[in-house]
Amino acid sequence: MDSGSTINTDDTQREGIFVINRYDWGCYDRRYLDEIGEGAGEGPNDVLANSNSAGLVDYSRAQLQVQQWKRMRPSERPGSRAGIWMYSPHAEYMFCRFSFDEARGATQSLVFFSSNTEFARVTFEELEETVKRFETSQERFERQLKEEYDFSGLEELRRMSTPLVVGLSPLGPLRPVSELQGPYKDVNVVFEDRDIERLRIMSQKYPKTFAEQWEHHIHNLLNELAWYYLDWCIRPHIGLYGGVEATANAMFPRHLESGANGLDNYLYRHFTQPDADPVSGLDADGVSDRIKDLLAPEPLSPPSSDYSKSVCRVLAYLIMEIFELASYRASESSHLQIVPSDIRLSVYTDRDLFRIFQYSRAFWQGVE
Repeated sequence: MDSGSTINTDDTQREGIFVINRYDWGCYDRRYLDEIGEGAGEGPNDVLANSNSAGLVDYSRAQLQVQQWKRMRPSERPGSRAGIWMYSPHAEYMFCRFSFDEARGATQSLVFFSSNTEFARVTFEELEETVKRFETSQERFERQLKEEYDFSGLEELRRMSTPLVVGLSPLGPLRPVSELQGPYKDVNVVFEDRDIERLRIMSQKYPKTFAEQWEHHIHNLLNELAWYYLDWCIRPHIGLYGGVEATANAMFPRHLESGANGLDNYLYRHFTQPDADPVSGLDADGVSDRIKDLLAPEPLSPPSSDYSKSVCRVLAYLIMEIFELASYRASESSHLQIVPSDIRLSVYTDRDLFRIFQYSRAFWQGVE
């Protein structure tokens, strides 16, 4: 994450860096293919050899040089005064970074690498040390925490929600700012710190803690999501007639089609049977009372205590589901602790959770 951007940004432009990524060549770029052809292959051991390569050629000599190269196997294409061929066997997610001088008139260097490049084993002529010092994933995470690396996840959300240059659909596009709900910073919290801590512990078999530097941010984010859920998903159904099941059917219309393990089915069951599977150690009465107070200003049919208890159990389940996914994502990222990016990206990449929280301003834009 801290080795530089894989796309061109304001930061790369300011630093005089121009990035070319995997979508700018190979099978994604068909220009001149009819004229040049695929070229000689490497053989059955590397069927994507031509795609896993890149050539840098002087524009005035490009046509002649390419004609010479295409008759040779990728691993045997020699460099010349006109250019160089860079073959990276079995590479994936390849990138080039050009460095320009201050006037942006001439290039100073080119680095070609892939996601598998081990910079802790890479060096250059006249350098006594490798480009990067070897770190375990946990050492790197701890260093980034000390250096106040941005683990909010907002930049990752922005990047993941931006349509890719080759036309692939993102997981979910950024929602229009005018349609976002919140923030709810001037209202009381739904979950106090001890409630969040209890939900964290009960959500995982081997609970991960929060990174201390980001704990306050996480608490604020979760309360923003909880308030958003009350405002966006619960408030419109206050005062419905027909009893608990009728209200639950209105709130969770997909519970039958979602299947036994579907999120809506679990939420429906917790709403209609809030005492069937309580969260051990959670101050459910305190949370329910705060939910009732938060929703009390409604002019008609203020929520009953039983209604608030059902909502409390639903919210508790949602937060625990987020924690479980965030803990798994942290493990996949080799983090021993949970940071906000684990929470935001877990919500974003889960279809059901994203459907619920997709219009939360705090989710997309952050919290104070």
